[in-house]
Amino acid sequence: MEESGEDELERFNQFVSYLNEKNLFKTLDCFLEEYDTSFMIPEAVDLPKEDDSACIKTLKSTFSDLHSTSVLSINFDIHSPQNLLTTSSDKYLKLFSMDGNLISSGGPFSSPIISLAVNPVIPNLYAIGSMDFTNSLVQYVDGSFNVLKNWKIHTKYVIQVKWSRDGTLYAAASRDGSFTLYRLNLDTMESEMILHSTVGSCIEAIEFTKDSKHLIVTSRDDNYLHYINLETLKDVQLNMNSLGDDYVSFNVLDLNCSDDGSSLLVSTDKNRAILFQTHTPIQKRNFYGFLSDDWSIPRATFSNDNQFIYTTSQDNSIYAYAIQNEKLVSQITGHTGVVRDISVHPTLNILASCSYDKTVKLWEI
Repeated sequence: MEESGEDELERFNQFVSYLNEKNLFKTLDCFLEEYDTSFMIPEAVDLPKEDDSACIKTLKSTFSDLHSTSVLSINFDIHSPQNLLTTSSDKYLKLFSMDGNLISSGGPFSSPIISLAVNPVIPNLYAIGSMDFTNSLVQYVDGSFNVLKNWKIHTKYVIQVKWSRDGTLYAAASRDGSFTLYRLNLDTMESEMILHSTVGSCIEAIEFTKDSKHLIVTSRDDNYLHYINLETLKDVQLNMNSLGDDYVSFNVLDLNCSDDGSSLLVSTDKNRAILFQTHTPIQKRNFYGFLSDDWSIPRATFSNDNQFIYTTSQDNSIYAYAIQNEKLVSQITGHTGVVRDISVHPTLNILASCSYDKTVKLWEI
């Protein structure tokens, strides 16, 4: 008796889950590379239950005097979550409290910092990517920011930096089409570059899987998710097109893994975000309605309970979607310029945003 698509999908998911649980990543890479996934039915994937109560509700605070120019990135400090970090085109890195009090100001750096990532294990350690093609490790010590290491490997903007969940690896992505991977010794704080590789013509987004075993890379004019095995450095490519064709209908501009590691949120330049099952080409959900085009830099994140996603939009808004039913549950307006970045508080129901309008805003969610 011929197996139905639903039955094959269930068997496929069980096998992928088993390989992940047993840390059989080499076997998983080979399996995903060779297996015909044309049977996949996105509707069969289980998702969280719907609860519209976590949508954006109220503007809590606005800070307009932290930076003199566009604010480019924002992060809650997960080790001291009452504090936030921002970077700006004014070339400064700022640390401030949730009530808007400035704690420390670093800079001016050699150029604007486009991206900042907080090390999830070591307090006060940050990776930054800049417009002058450099990426650096920065440490906050005794009230000041100190550059521990600076690399100038790339030949265009370093658009994103990300840490692995175990804090031992960090990656930098550049619009020159290449990414660099670094290993950090958590005892000595010494770091070394272990890989410089090219994927396509213009890399826009990178993300580590929750298990810190793979780095996911995407490039413009490429319809594949590139899963780089961090042990073998092998590139396993998963076609993002549900029909399995090689037509490039969108570019991926941002990547985010859910906290439980099961889902990968892909933000595109075609007013669309796609929720994939991690390590597979299965499209769980599609979200439409926010605005993003070739010139946008969308940023998205999950709610702490993985029930909602929040994404920036070119109409100066933030959109909130329920994952269960793809429903737009809230659109928040208040910024007068494009929202450049967002960050969810690690424990409280607060979302932070920064914008080209030079402000930082905190929202109750």
